[in-house]
Amino acid sequence: MMSLLNTANSIIHYAIDGKINYSVSALFLLVGLLAGATGRATALHLLKKYKKNSVLVLMLMTILSISAILLIYEMVEAESDFTFHALC
Repeated sequence: MMSLLNTANSIIHYAIDGKINYSVSALFLLVGLLAGATGRATALHLLKKYKKNSVLVLMLMTILSISAILLIYEMVEAESDFTFHALC
């Protein structure tokens, strides 16, 4: 619930500042809703089919592992500049 409130607060903040492209935002909202509904339906279907909670744990572990690997890859490949610069 806190994540939802934090996200809503950020969206309101950016909307007030006029930094939201509403057509792109609507597209991302639609894709997010469809992906969430598809993922939930798939998880519920697999839980009914196999009748084991370990299937859900395995799916989550796989997704988190892939995300961690991609994050590490992105951090290694990105050229970072860690030198100090003047503030102005």
